[in-house]
Amino acid sequence: MSARFLFCADYSRCPYANAGPVSINLAGTISTTGRQAHGLVAQSIGGGGGIAAGYHYDPAAQVVMGNAYQFNNSTATPAFSGGGNSITINQTGGTINTTGSGSIGILAQSSGGITSSDVNPYLINITIAGTVSGGSGSGGGILVSGGGNSSTKPNTITVNNGGLVTSVAGVDGTAIQANSGSTNVTIESGGTVTGSVDLGSTPGDMTTNAGGTFNAGPTLVVASNTFTNAGNLFVAGPGRIGTTTVNGGFNQTASGVMGVDVNSLASQANDRLIVNGQARVGGVIEPVATALLPGGLPLVSATSLSSTATLRQGIAFGWQSSVNDNTLIVTPQPRFRPPALVLSPSQKSLTNYLNRAWNNSDRFLAPTFAYLSQLASSGQYRQTLRAITPQPHSVQVQNLLNSAPLFLGAAIECPSDLSTRVLQTETSCLWARVSGVWENQSGHGGDPAARMSGVGTRLGGQWQVAPGWFVGGSFGYGQSWANAINFSSTGDIYDGSLSLRHTHNAWTFAGSLAISSGQFANNRAFQLSPVGTLAGTSSSYSSHTSALLNGGRLRAAYQIPMRTFYLRPYADLDLLRAQMPGFQESGSDSGSPGLPLAFNASQTTALSFSPMLEFGGERQLDASTRLRPYLALGLSLRSGIDWAMQARIKGTDPADGHFQLFGNAPTVIGRLEAGLQVFRNDGFDLRLEYGLSAGEGYVAQVPSARFTYRF
Repeated sequence: MSARFLFCADYSRCPYANAGPVSINLAGTISTTGRQAHGLVAQSIGGGGGIAAGYHYDPAAQVVMGNAYQFNNSTATPAFSGGGNSITINQTGGTINTTGSGSIGILAQSSGGITSSDVNPYLINITIAGTVSGGSGSGGGILVSGGGNSSTKPNTITVNNGGLVTSVAGVDGTAIQANSGSTNVTIESGGTVTGSVDLGSTPGDMTTNAGGTFNAGPTLVVASNTFTNAGNLFVAGPGRIGTTTVNGGFNQTASGVMGVDVNSLASQANDRLIVNGQARVGGVIEPVATALLPGGLPLVSATSLSSTATLRQGIAFGWQSSVNDNTLIVTPQPRFRPPALVLSPSQKSLTNYLNRAWNNSDRFLAPTFAYLSQLASSGQYRQTLRAITPQPHSVQVQNLLNSAPLFLGAAIECPSDLSTRVLQTETSCLWARVSGVWENQSGHGGDPAARMSGVGTRLGGQWQVAPGWFVGGSFGYGQSWANAINFSSTGDIYDGSLSLRHTHNAWTFAGSLAISSGQFANNRAFQLSPVGTLAGTSSSYSSHTSALLNGGRLRAAYQIPMRTFYLRPYADLDLLRAQMPGFQESGSDSGSPGLPLAFNASQTTALSFSPMLEFGGERQLDASTRLRPYLALGLSLRSGIDWAMQARIKGTDPADGHFQLFGNAPTVIGRLEAGLQVFRNDGFDLRLEYGLSAGEGYVAQVPSARFTYRF
């Protein structure tokens, strides 16, 4: 720090006691806590200066900053005996922090009477590259008094990269104030000013250059030549709703970005910029919503306004602007189904639901619309739709439909001994079967993939009631598990079936009726990643579902015996009816509220036709044991097999309706069954079988073992 001082005790003998220049360089820390405890005070005052408690240094008097004449003679307008001089403050780093009421971070004063050609106005130049924070109340970051007195000779405040000027009140406080003189403020790239800026009764200009940031407080006083934003302007500060009033002109250039907050659920739905002068709005306007509903939002109002600004567009929302009566209005425009984005049927149904809710101005979904408005890429949007549409809820019921051939056919046949021409015969029997299943369903059009597994046991038998006529029955119990992205489910399944079978020579005709019931416990993790200014959501939901499946099967088969093998073409016609009661998800949210779902009751009727061809043979292992290897090939043609569920987001307006979650089970499945059956002359036999079903994106494997006693 450097300064020149001149003291004159007798004002009549030295009327032109000019002050010297003051130059300060600092990078350290200054911290104060008391009332009107300023951080850095720099004075260059004609006749000498200082700070005192008013007239005659009375401790109870108002604190006055001025010269010795003022302290000794009056608390009225000060009289100066000479001119002030230049003040240069260069903060290269560090922190100046004052927290007391009325405290100023940096106070710079250059004052004096201009009574001779020897006395000229000198300038105050302040450069900031650290943090300057003022106190509460009338306090502020920087106060400039005096110095430059015209637009051609202004004081300057420059906030460089790394610099921050604010107060303890943040955007609600005063960042910069100039109570006399002419002062220009410049925010360079990487610099930030937060709070109001009042450049006084003879205001200068304020400029935010590219990369600079101005978090505008309630008031900005500038010259008619204006506040120029070529950087980042956050009206009323980021993340809050408020109004900034500009007394002067406003000009946003092509590189300028204006950030405005939107909360359609608040009494004031958006930030507003009021310009008491001319406003020219160019560059980019970036609305940032925390809650969003339909309707125009008045953003900038001015005495005279023109706009060439563009609005930043998102993937699910666009924005349009219009000027009406010197007011710039921005309006959100949803586009829930972007034309270039491939969506699954479930996701398309969800977008229709969202569109209805938007047109219905559903306040419950306002935060969701805001989240969607900040999505920038198609990948983010697809991920969000996938999170809202948990297609795996239908996995367990779909598994019941896919497993129907197991219990529909369980009670139909009980093959007995083989003749010398390899002709299968039927007899009465009791049997027990243990089986497993592994299913994989790949994702489709954005829906997630799912994996299912299960184990089960089944007991049954058939009895001859008349020559060639048999009745049968079975009962089974199994457990199932399903997993998908952010989803898991466990269940218990019970089934039973009855059958009637008639054989006549090489022909067999059979029918069965079956019922199956499942109870499932589901867990879903609902996650939305942080996007834009919004935090993410992490929620855990549980639900309990049940399903009931009824079905019937008709079978026709014909055996063609050969010397060492046989052929058996057969066909099954299955009719299935599945039902699921309505249910709701419940759970807890972490972060922003999640989107639990409520499901309507649902049902489907499916028809399946399965033509098959079985090849088999016989091999004598010993005098009492024979082996029957066999292989069956065919396919199943299915209709109505996809399970569709209706859902809505809990808490939404019923007028929004529902969206559908579609299953993606294939309609054509290729089937293979291969097995070995060992017959004993004492009536016992063991059958080991492997089943494979495969269709578009779907594979199921079913190994089983069946032990039979024939009598």
